[in-house]
Amino acid sequence: MKVLTIVFYFAILVGVTFSNPQIPNANSGHLCSTCQYLFGEVKKLMPTVKKSTEKQFENTIKETCDKILHVIPLMDKICKQVSENVIEEVCKDLNETEKSVNPNEICSKLKFC
Repeated sequence: MKVLTIVFYFAILVGVTFSNPQIPNANSGHLCSTCQYLFGEVKKLMPTVKKSTEKQFENTIKETCDKILHVIPLMDKICKQVSENVIEEVCKDLNETEKSVNPNEICSKLKFC
C-alpha cells in the first residue's frame, strides 16, 4: 500500500513538473515527501558524491527508481525521465562542494519542497 501511495504521489510530482515548470510555488507536502523519499533511498546507497563518482550517482538514482517503481512500468519510465533531467543539476551542485547527499536540500533546489 505504501508503494502504491508513493507511486501515486510521484505521478503527481511528474505531472506538475512537466505541465508548467515555471510555477515557482508548485510544491506540496506530497511532492516534497516523494522527492525526499527517493533521495533518502539514494543516500542510503551513496551518502556522498564527488566528481569521480558522478556516474555511479546517476546509476544509483536510476536503480533506486527501478526498485521503487518496478510495479508499474509506465511510472518506471517517467521516473527515469525525471531523474535524467535533474541528475545533471544535482551532480553539479554536489560536485562543487563534494558534500553529502541531503534529500531536503536537493528537493528544495529542485523546487519540490
